[in-house]
This record gives sequence, C-alpha cells and structure tokens, in this order.
Amino acid sequence: MPLATSAQATSDSVVQSSIDAIRASMGLRPDSPQRGAGVDVAIIDTGVVPTAWLSGTRLVHGADVSADAGNAALRDLDAFGHGTNVASLVAGIAPASRIVSVKVATADGSTTIDRLVKGIDWVTANARTDGRNVRVLNFSFGLDDSLGSAPVVAALHRAWNAGIVVVTSAGNDGRGAQLTSPARDSKFLAVGAADLAVGPPCAAEFSSTGIIRGPDLLAPGVGIVGARVPGSYLDLTYPEARVGADGFRGSGTSQAAAVTSGAVALIAAARPTLSPDQLKLLLRDTADQCSMSLLAVQGRGFIDLPSAFTARPTARLTAGVLQFSLPPPVFLPWVAATLSGWTWNGLGWSGNRWSGNRWSGNRWSGSAWE
Repeated sequence: MPLATSAQATSDSVVQSSIDAIRASMGLRPDSPQRGAGVDVAIIDTGVVPTAWLSGTRLVHGADVSADAGNAALRDLDAFGHGTNVASLVAGIAPASRIVSVKVATADGSTTIDRLVKGIDWVTANARTDGRNVRVLNFSFGLDDSLGSAPVVAALHRAWNAGIVVVTSAGNDGRGAQLTSPARDSKFLAVGAADLAVGPPCAAEFSSTGIIRGPDLLAPGVGIVGARVPGSYLDLTYPEARVGADGFRGSGTSQAAAVTSGAVALIAAARPTLSPDQLKLLLRDTADQCSMSLLAVQGRGFIDLPSAFTARPTARLTAGVLQFSLPPPVFLPWVAATLSGWTWNGLGWSGNRWSGNRWSGNRWSGSAWE
C-alpha cells in the first residue's frame, strides 16, 4: 500500500486541542512569546513525514542511516509512524523551532546499534553546519541491556559534551522497574510520564521509576494526541488509536520525552547561554512536586515553564550540575562489530504495550496506543 501523508488530512483541530492542554499544564499561555525561535531539535527515530504540523521550513531531513536509505520511496520518511508522532509533539510545544529528522529505523521498525550510533554522531557533527543550531536531541527509545547499550550511551555523551541537551524516555515498565538505557545514565535528562487527569499531575502507573536512579522530572504522557501517518505500520495495526482525520492517541514516556524536548527548546531560545548541564539543573530546580508520588517515581516533579523562564541565576545554576555518570565500558573491536550486526523487528519498538498487547525487547518507549 502506498504510504499516505498526514498533510492530506483536512483538519488538525484534534491535535491542536491536545497540544493546547499540554502547554497549559506546563504553565504556557496561548499568547506566550516563548516559541523556540532559532533552536533546532534533532529527532532520532523512524523518520518524519511532512504533516500540517511539520510543513515547509519547520522540518529538515538530516541523515537517513536506516536500511530504507536506498529506497527513494521511503528515504527520510516515516512508514512506521512513531517518529512523526513524536516530532509533532515537539513542534506543538515549540512552534518556532525546527525539527531535524535523523532516520535510523525502517518501515518495520528495525535498526541496529551501529545505525543508532551513526545517527547520533551525525547530529553531533552537523549541529552547527548549514545554518543548523541543534540544541536538543530527542531519544524516545529504550535499550535492553542484553544487547549492549554502551556504544549508544557513549555517542549520546559526545552529543551532550558538544552542547546538545539529550532528552531520553524513562521507560514504561512500571513502578519499581529500573529506567531503560540510556535514560539510566545520569548525564542525560530522563523523563517520566505524568497523567494530567490526576491533579496535580503525578506519575502514570506504567512510567518506570528506577532503583538506583529515577527520572529527573515528569511531563504529560497519558492520552496524548499527536500526528498520524496514514498507511504506516502503526496506523494499520492499531486503527483504534486514530482520532479524527489526522490524530493518533498514545500514552508513554516517548510522548513525555517529546513534550520535554519541546520545552527545552523554549528555554534554550529564551536563555541561550545556558549549557546542557545548566538547562537540566534549571528544569529540575523549578519543577513542581506532586505530594502523592515518591521522589523515585516523580524525580524533581512536573515541568513548570514560567518558573524556568524567570528563575534568577544562582551560584549552583552558574556552576552547572555535577554528574555522577560512570564512563561506558570499552568494547573490543570484535565485540563492537558483532553488536553492529544485531537487529530487531518493529514489534520491539514500543514501550510496554500497544492497545494492551505487551511487547518486549528493545523498544520505542511509546507504551500504549489507545
């Protein structure tokens, strides 16, 4: 079946309503001057299809390192459906920021460790080339330890050290489960999912809490409507997730990470001199805690953007945040070569469930599509 694009949809009102509710929950007024202008957000994912939310100059296709790259009909595009959904949420929160899509997975969701590393390293090397200003990298993906996440973690460290805030999804394995990698690494900004239906917003039951390290903070991640890709794998497999002509509803830390990436873009545009460490510390220090959740569940609490925009610099913020992150182990060349050949199919690119079906293995941290 030919891949349709969401640009064919007649209305984006459903997605807009969801975005408006998310923005309001984080303290953004409809007329907020904070729009993220001048900041680019890189999306490491399954590609992005142009939509009503991502049209014209708002979407830039970077590298396609997936196995689809040689197929002109699929190159750069999202035949799986996850990347476009995530990108639309980032764009909705930061409407003046550009999306830089880096495709690492194919139409069935398959990829390799090597392709993930190549995609991340492309962002690091090209963050300031050809007019780009990539300040944020969204990584809504969780790696199973059995496949070895060290090369990916090392690549994300390189991005962070190059001045790019790495936003990672905490995982969707529920209370008491440790965060997935790379979110488990304390260098990065790990985001758990909050349920806006619970006031004040508290962590969703499926959101991973950590054993040694919990999430840094929470962002909306339950019943979130983003862009749909008609004809994509997810669209055809889970038609019950469709909302209106162009919406696709899901719950998970993928969505929470995407919302946070948009929020980081807003702050980076408003306070451009802050380093990744300082941006992370600012978000943590200004978050609102939910009295119903333990620190291991909610981290420092729910994002509070007005406070992040206006917080006065302190000695602690000026110095940045001290990280307690162990360096990734050194892999012998033959081990790295073995890892680079491993693949997994599209059924592994979820969180803990899509429409109630539990998926395992490595996954896009999407949790549930309703």
